[in-house]
Amino acid sequence: MASFRTALLMLIPLTLPAAPAFATDGSAAKATGGHPIIIDCYRGPWRQTIWDKPQGTFINDLVLNGYDFANATALATDICRDERLVGDPEGLKAALLESMKEVPPTRKK
Repeated sequence: MASFRTALLMLIPLTLPAAPAFATDGSAAKATGGHPIIIDCYRGPWRQTIWDKPQGTFINDLVLNGYDFANATALATDICRDERLVGDPEGLKAALLESMKEVPPTRKK
């Protein structure tokens, strides 16, 4: 059976703690104050998110932006498992930024 991995990749340039992210044209963008975050979720074969999970790059990028591993994993999992965000890269970006506002990183980079 073929792999059903669909990477949802999007560079999110961030300046932590407070500057808003700006959309890119899909080309690689460099962060102005933080490490770029690539939203990378494993997508299962259905619209339901029962198989969906964050890939390591997504979690590592959150860690590089000041989250501890446990909180980075939890935040990334919440984003990847949200059925409303399936097929919506801008929605993924907005949801991540909102979550990062609600639960900011706790350690210095």
